[in-house]
Amino acid sequence: MTHFFYVYFLLLRPKINSFKMIFIINIILFSALKLSQGWSGFVFALFFLELFYRFNNRSSLKNILYIMIAPLLILLLGGALYSKVYVIKNEIRNTPVDEISISDGVEHLANRLSYLPIAIGAVQNKSKIVSLYKSDSQDFKEFKSIFRPLVPSFLFSNKDFRTLNNVAMQSYYPTISKGTSSNFGLPLYVYILYCISPMESLFYLGVAVIFIYFTKIFFDFVSITPGQLDFLVLMALFNLMSIGSLEVVFSYGFFSNLTFLVIAIFFGAFKLSKRII
Repeated sequence: MTHFFYVYFLLLRPKINSFKMIFIINIILFSALKLSQGWSGFVFALFFLELFYRFNNRSSLKNILYIMIAPLLILLLGGALYSKVYVIKNEIRNTPVDEISISDGVEHLANRLSYLPIAIGAVQNKSKIVSLYKSDSQDFKEFKSIFRPLVPSFLFSNKDFRTLNNVAMQSYYPTISKGTSSNFGLPLYVYILYCISPMESLFYLGVAVIFIYFTKIFFDFVSITPGQLDFLVLMALFNLMSIGSLEVVFSYGFFSNLTFLVIAIFFGAFKLSKRII
């Protein structure tokens, strides 16, 4: 539902004066749902969507200056907010932590926004990662993993395998759960996959391009004006560049929401445009 709430936000944000209270209530309900699940990333997504709405198609010097200082403001204000959200989400996950200061919140947030530490670890352990990945003798696991969250177990019984984003963590923590993921960036993800199997890395890139193209087509279908939801395509690209795993970005993300889309279209919440690229 997350991705379609972002669609809802961008489509209806310009019309907020017509139903301001309903819009605010929906944001509160959405935020409560995500916090109850132990997730906090939606706060920054909504923040960026609001920035996009306010500064889209505006090129004045004043707005350009705002955009230039926005990263610093995001880090400082976001750190203050994250110092509170961090405690709440860990309580929900049943992993309680002590309250942290604003400076600690800024540090935690900076770590969340960067995949550099994990990427450095993956480079240092490259040989071990390649060996662990090949140890179960399954081919094209990155492609197979796309169907794990989407296909029922009676049709896809062999779901018990590790993909590259999990193997990177396993190289440091041998007993880590197979459901744990890590982000170390698309360039390194493709490079290590190429070291494992050049054919699989090329296949991975081809599928990634197709998925991004499909994402662009979908957002054009549901947009009211051309390019209205292009920022969501940019967010999908950013997630892919940061995370690397097609399973995490698309299967657990965009594609897992398709059932909700069908229901929303049936009840008239979304109307598909005739435009296509």
